[in-house]
This record gives sequence, C-alpha cells and structure tokens, in this order.
Amino acid sequence: MRAIVIDVLARVHGKRMVTVDVIGAGPRAVAGLLEHVGVKAEICPLEVVEKRLVDLKEYDVAFVSGMTVDLEAAAKALRLWRKSCGMSPIVAGGPMFYEYRKLIAFGYDIVVMGEAEPVIPSLIKCLKQNDITCLEKVKGIAYRGQQKTVSVTGLAPHATIKQLSIQHSAHVENYPLYWASRVYVEIVRGCSNFRRQSLKLADGR
Repeated sequence: MRAIVIDVLARVHGKRMVTVDVIGAGPRAVAGLLEHVGVKAEICPLEVVEKRLVDLKEYDVAFVSGMTVDLEAAAKALRLWRKSCGMSPIVAGGPMFYEYRKLIAFGYDIVVMGEAEPVIPSLIKCLKQNDITCLEKVKGIAYRGQQKTVSVTGLAPHATIKQLSIQHSAHVENYPLYWASRVYVEIVRGCSNFRRQSLKLADGR
C-alpha cells in the first residue's frame, strides 16, 4: 500500500498565507506512523499537488492534515484526489477534526479524531481489507457510513510513550525550498491554553 500525506496546514484558502518557510510536525508524524506499519508514505504540500507535480494515481490512500481554518484548503485537496483517484479512500486529521461533520459532508471517508498514534495501525488494517464494517471497531474515528450517515466510534485511548516515540518522517523533499525551511520538531504535545487560567501569576492573582 502507498499513501500520500497532503499538508494543508495554514493554507486557509488553498495557498499558504504566512510562514512559508515552515514544515510542520503533524504531517511528518502521520507519515512516520504509516511507515512504521509498513505503508510507503510520501508528504506533499497542497500547492505541489495542485500544480500536478505529483501523480496522485500512484497512491492507494490519501491522508490530509490541517487546522480548523484550513477547511477550504481541505476541500480543495479532496476535489483533487477524487478527480484523479475516484473513490479511493481519503482520510482527514489534525486539529480540523473538530469539524468532522463538515469534512464528511465535503466527501471525506474518514476523520481521525485526535491523536493519530493509537488509530493508524488499526485503521490501516481496515483499509487493506476494504471493509467498511471493520471501521466500527476502530476507536477514535468518524466515518461516512451507509446511506450517508456519520458514525463516530468513540474516543481512542491516549497515545503511549512507545507510540509517541515513533520516529517522524524525515522525507520533506517535496516541499519547495525545503533545504532552507524551518522543520518543526515536536518536543511537547498539547494546547498551551490548557488550564492556563488555573496557574498562579507573579502578582498573586
């Protein structure tokens, strides 16, 4: 199986508006997980896919990573995939999973809800079997069921230390000017705003 990870992070309307010299950790983490379970994975930013510098027909499945502001870019990635690969599966993930109903309404087959580490191995097994009923057993996803219903399988367990230690992909050559880019490395995972209001400030508040 071959997979393409399409990076739509900060593309918003389909074009990166700021920090064009940054390569994020999310898509690299997904590609690393795929490689870990024996799937050949390649990462491409949306603009490379849009310019047809990569042949989508060479891949069996697409994973699209983005934030909630990137829904329009995610929709564009979906259209490009469907045009080239028909009904081959396409999976959305990253912070934009909060809009899973919109993503599935767009036409995405599966949305990974939260961390990818506990989900990817079981999800890949189901995709290889090409059996939609198998998805019911994969915790941590939403998917388009029969009769266009949206099925949510519930929360996946938290990623283990071993899962979080899986090496991120180092293959970033498909990014324009990758050699001059800042490649983000994940050190701590979580939201900087989490419980921030409960911390005691220096002035005693």
